[in-house]
Amino acid sequence: MRYYIYKDGNVVGPYEPTQLPQLGLTANSQLCAEGSNDWYEAKYYQELAFLFPKSQSSSSNGLIGMIASIVALVAQYVVVHNGWLNWPAELIVTAIGIFGLIKSIKGFKDPSKAFATIGLILNIAGLIWSILCYIVLLGIASIKAIDHAHRHGLFDMSLISNYFLYYKL
Repeated sequence: MRYYIYKDGNVVGPYEPTQLPQLGLTANSQLCAEGSNDWYEAKYYQELAFLFPKSQSSSSNGLIGMIASIVALVAQYVVVHNGWLNWPAELIVTAIGIFGLIKSIKGFKDPSKAFATIGLILNIAGLIWSILCYIVLLGIASIKAIDHAHRHGLFDMSLISNYFLYYKL
């Protein structure tokens, strides 16, 4: 089948499919099949799909996002389970999770959104888990700071209790 192409305000053709790229054909170029009066963007003609190959990277975002989300969740479990809960470990896990989140969101442009959906759900679970770990880390840091201040005489409970007694709070 041959096609007419709308180029620079003019209808030209008809051309064989192999000749169309030489005319500057893009997926959004307007084409009309010979013998038809209907114009469509080139990407809608299945017989011309070979002219517009899908990029491998864009179709795998959802899968990459899902894998990164699983890695982040497993890493989070290992960090917590082995008692390695510290800021550097938590930041690495969070960075992996953020990468997975970005890839999962980009994956919704993929033809199959299943991996992107799974990745997004796993990322939400990982985000909640990370927030809880950060709260624990802040609590541990606060307890250590109070203990340090108390051991070095920087935190005198009698001053605080006298303040409350004086102002009757």
